[in-house]
Amino acid sequence: MILGGCAKFYKVEHTISFAQRTFIVQTKNQTLLLEAICQNSKCYFSLFDSIGNPVISRVYEDGFFRNTKFLSPNSTYDDLFFQIIQNPDNPSYKAKNLTLKSLNG
Repeated sequence: MILGGCAKFYKVEHTISFAQRTFIVQTKNQTLLLEAICQNSKCYFSLFDSIGNPVISRVYEDGFFRNTKFLSPNSTYDDLFFQIIQNPDNPSYKAKNLTLKSLNG
């Protein structure tokens, strides 16, 4: 018996590469700090709570996100991370339950 997950595929139509970006993510219940960096079409996303503890650590590669490090699996913010990949210079982003603000300008 083979068990498979239903991982969502995110297709990028361009080369991904941008220097480190820092964002504030405001949800209904908390404020988080997000660090993002993309090099050679591989993107790393680290989300930290208000006291600096890592909440999520994900990597995007070949159309899929996967967990990194020792944190519990969490795909909650994958859609947001993908929006950053598509438009890293957008200074803000609003979704149903969160607001993203760039600290890079």
